[in-house]
Amino acid sequence: MSTTVGADVEALEALASQFDSGAEELRALAARLTGAIEATHDWQGPDAQRCKEEWSGFARDRMAGVGDALAAASRLLADNAREQERASAADGAGGGYGVLAVAQTGWTVGNAAKKVAGAFLKAKALVDFLRLARAKSLGQLMSSVTVAQALKTFMQGGKEGGLLGKIGLPALGRLAGKAFLPMTVLTGAWDAATGGGYDGLRGATTRVLGGAGALGAVALVAGGAAMVATAPITATVAASAVALYGAWSAGNYVVDNWSTLDRAVFSPAISAVGRAWEGATTGVSSALGWARGLLGGPRTAGAGA
Repeated sequence: MSTTVGADVEALEALASQFDSGAEELRALAARLTGAIEATHDWQGPDAQRCKEEWSGFARDRMAGVGDALAAASRLLADNAREQERASAADGAGGGYGVLAVAQTGWTVGNAAKKVAGAFLKAKALVDFLRLARAKSLGQLMSSVTVAQALKTFMQGGKEGGLLGKIGLPALGRLAGKAFLPMTVLTGAWDAATGGGYDGLRGATTRVLGGAGALGAVALVAGGAAMVATAPITATVAASAVALYGAWSAGNYVVDNWSTLDRAVFSPAISAVGRAWEGATTGVSSALGWARGLLGGPRTAGAGA
């Protein structure tokens, strides 16, 4: 008797629905933010015009692209759910699920690495910005442009494309950097409304940090790096809220997927370190024994003569 162990079809379908809803919410959010920015008639001048033009172009091109990516992910998950239904009905197509399981594990590990690394890089960028802003506030020789560039790096990532740039995908890395704040608005608002699906203190903390992260991201999107000159305290608070929410979200993801990460990464890594340590200590012991034998040999021979 063969038993097919497969994914939870209902969970896949629910996740596909959430991705699709997220795509629709992102498109709606882009439209609302674009309308709100274009409605600021009292804000005039070259900076206002440049900000509105950059935001308008970003909203049309980048946020639409992120929405399309979410919709594509929704279709992929729905297709996987249908494939799992067929595999379960056949009760013998476990090999197909094996491929899916490997893909799901790879996705989980990669996503965890991305979230943790992203949270670390955002924290580093925030520290750099705070250090420069503090130096300027203390009257040290510090250009406003330098501080504004540090805030922009926090908001959109580095020009080289961050982690994706290091693996040869700088354009995709820059795109992901520009989508960071809009996606933070979306996910933060969702967590503020739902608590991330958690109960108790964890759910309450998720609501608070999600709301703070969303509001901070909206403030940074609306004000841009120019906030360094116009509202430095607001920029500092907003960036800190966004970074804290990102770190909390990354931690939640690791905790939620601990069993998968432990099976795929942590346990093998600990085992490999243990084997390496055992091999190293054995090698050192062998080398010391060989050295003692080599050094002791001539003296023994001399004594015998």
